[in-house]
Amino acid sequence: MDEGLEALRKAIDGVDTELLSLLNRRMQLALEAGRLKQAKGLPLFHPGREEEIFNRLGEANIGPLPDESLRSIYREILTASRLLQNTQQGAFQGKGEIHAIAPAPGTAPCGCAPVASGGGLSLQDIAEKPT
Repeated sequence: MDEGLEALRKAIDGVDTELLSLLNRRMQLALEAGRLKQAKGLPLFHPGREEEIFNRLGEANIGPLPDESLRSIYREILTASRLLQNTQQGAFQGKGEIHAIAPAPGTAPCGCAPVASGGGLSLQDIAEKPT
């Protein structure tokens, strides 16, 4: 194989490992936020906060990642954060283990890996709808 390509792949693997570490750090912070929300009786989903995140990151993005892709990536990250918070909240309330997450009825798949069918939460179960 081409040495230049191999070096680039190795560098990409290193960045992937860094991203994984940062994502897990973010999830730990989200779990702490979930605990605080639980203690204060606040909802897990705050659409205004998500828009703040999207707008802040869009302004900070200098590319080459398109803003639409950035928003899609962060939508998945925020969904994973809510799932963790919901799982944690369920554990606090003795609801048991969550096995899978599926798209809400009538919604398109998010483009992520398929989820197992049967038993699990929909996105509607995780995110409270604004009124």
